[in-house]
Amino acid sequence: PFLIDPDTLIEEGLLERGEVESLYWGNDPTSVDFEAVYRGREPLFRLACLRGWERDKEAFAVFRSANPWLEDYALFMALKRHFGMRAWTEWEDEDIRLHRASALAEYNAKLREDVEFYIYLQFLFFKQWSKLKSYIHSLDIKIIGDLPIYVALDSADVWSEPHFFLLDENNPHMMYDLLGWIKSQLISKFYIDATDECPKVKDLVALCEEVDAFLCYAYL
Repeated sequence: PFLIDPDTLIEEGLLERGEVESLYWGNDPTSVDFEAVYRGREPLFRLACLRGWERDKEAFAVFRSANPWLEDYALFMALKRHFGMRAWTEWEDEDIRLHRASALAEYNAKLREDVEFYIYLQFLFFKQWSKLKSYIHSLDIKIIGDLPIYVALDSADVWSEPHFFLLDENNPHMMYDLLGWIKSQLISKFYIDATDECPKVKDLVALCEEVDAFLCYAYL
């Protein structure tokens, strides 16, 4: 929801200017109050969903059928809300925690409204993203994206397809998780805490400019 533009939703008639401006978005212009943004956007976007549902029904159905990953993602988000935004590993219902078919059917029916809302959010985002991408391409500009290397444990991907991930030390493939081994065994040997011994970022930038180099960082 952070990447959906409310102004565009106003232009499309899904929201009104007063509805957006009446909410608290934070009071510090130098930083983002993500909690305030999250709390403010959800009720706004649910309102947009109610108003746009009939209008977008056909396009929404096409989008949903073309993106099968949405089903697990939307149910996961609905379940997160249902279980108080806790990690899926802490959900009391073992059947849904372990992604069993009977529980999936039960909760899909029980949480249908939320499931459809989270899919509609993705529909709105991809609609706006496609429009932005087309505009950028029309200017002969190419976009380079950064793909995530790691998948969070508390994610729809791990919850719905745990067999693709190394979740316990008894997994026979754990010994091949070289990066995981490096992180667990070696980080403490070369990690330097952010003390006065570390150079300041502005000094690194100045050095790079002086020697005509690119400033990069590595992370594990």
